[in-house]
Amino acid sequence: ALEFYTAAAASTDVERVVSGSVSATELIVDNCFTTAYELYEIHLYNIKMSSYHRMQWRAGGASGSTLSSSHYRYRTDYEIRTSGGTSDTGENNWDDSSFRIAYDGSGVGGDYGHYHILNVPEPTKSNRTSFWGFRNQVASGSTGHAQSGGYYNDNNVVTGFRIYSNSGSSFTMDYAVYGKKIS
Repeated sequence: ALEFYTAAAASTDVERVVSGSVSATELIVDNCFTTAYELYEIHLYNIKMSSYHRMQWRAGGASGSTLSSSHYRYRTDYEIRTSGGTSDTGENNWDDSSFRIAYDGSGVGGDYGHYHILNVPEPTKSNRTSFWGFRNQVASGSTGHAQSGGYYNDNNVVTGFRIYSNSGSSFTMDYAVYGKKIS
């Protein structure tokens, strides 16, 4: 006999939580991390800047309080190729005041669109929020990528994040935050 199947309504295992564009000296995204998802994926793209930038976690929701105490531990490795050869370098710190996620700057092509993907598992659990990420560099004189990882060594609930330039220089970027269900 002929049978018909009616598909169940699609579940929201992956959802775009927030997205937009910014042209400023910092990107502040509050209240994007909730208990609705176990894993968050942050996409930063079309980044154009003239100085280095760092990522700093934020907590406190709409109040915009910044977790700026020296509890950030991270390692970022950069691999760059130019017409003259390759270069491998990295940066790390133990008990810093933020994570450094990029080495963008005027020397590596601030007029081109770099791309980052950052993963943040369970940021709303008050138990050492971690992250890992990948970055692609596109510039007229070089190309390369970076891998980074680390954690915030404190027991604060994290509800958002802040991206800013070390020097206070302005930048432009597009961003999107996706929530993902694991179970």
